[in-house]
Amino acid sequence: MINLLIILLIIIFLLVINFNFKTNTQNIFFIKGLIDNSQSDMLISLKYGFIFNYNNNCSYLLPNSNVDHNNLLAFDINSNTMKKIVSLNNNLTIKNISYNNKKLIIFIRHARSISNDTKNYLIRNPDLCQKGYEQSKILASKIIDFNNYLKSKTNYIKGIELAIISPLKRTLLTAIPTLEKLSDINVETSFLCTETALSPSNTGFSSVEEFKQFNNSIINKNIKVNEKEYNKWSELIWNSYMNDIVLIHKRKKLFDEYLKSKNEKVIIIFSHGDFLKKYFNHILNDDNRDTDYKLYLENTNFITMYHD
Repeated sequence: MINLLIILLIIIFLLVINFNFKTNTQNIFFIKGLIDNSQSDMLISLKYGFIFNYNNNCSYLLPNSNVDHNNLLAFDINSNTMKKIVSLNNNLTIKNISYNNKKLIIFIRHARSISNDTKNYLIRNPDLCQKGYEQSKILASKIIDFNNYLKSKTNYIKGIELAIISPLKRTLLTAIPTLEKLSDINVETSFLCTETALSPSNTGFSSVEEFKQFNNSIINKNIKVNEKEYNKWSELIWNSYMNDIVLIHKRKKLFDEYLKSKNEKVIIIFSHGDFLKKYFNHILNDDNRDTDYKLYLENTNFITMYHD
């Protein structure tokens, strides 16, 4: 009887270990840590290779490395330098990180729009405000610096190869300074990464023809537009179906599949705060947890992550 009880306890112990292992396959850690001697609350996703710093709503890219909880190196795109992350709660053990065969995705929230500035969301498809135009120029410089880093210090020697843009004015205008500096990359639009709230400010061009006129007069860039997709999604998203939870969930899944289908190794995406928040929760919850990770980006902030 005692032997049977011992065996039963061993089985339970093994099941608990296995359960803990399974729930940790996502490799998400919440830590209190130090960055440049400043204390911060951070989320670390090993699967997607990023650290999100809640104190200033920015992220850091994890390089391929062998590290422990007191020697976690991460690349800060804002300063174009490596940072040392020290865990204050000492619960982090990471070894042999490898992202060599993954795509590198740069998710950017658009620059500040007139609606952001005035809190008037009844303006249809708003332009950037003056501060937004300034932010987009600063963003372009940061992206070019990061692109040079990729080409010289990593296995992504081609740098950024593809830009995907939500087909709204504020995302298109945010992208212009960057596209002018990255003149040799492919560019396309996708409704899959447009905004998720029903309001005139999130309603875009009335037709693909109007979009093309805007592109030719303002951007003057050969942006690939799938007219069939444009007409289908504009009808769905920019009408009363916008707040349909089923549609939003479907769009997030389709966007994930869309990224996986791309052959380019480094992709930059110009999107929106609420969509990106929902998308990050979608991919981080792939073990079916219903957790809100609150990864909300300020205008022109970005998260850089690895993707299959």
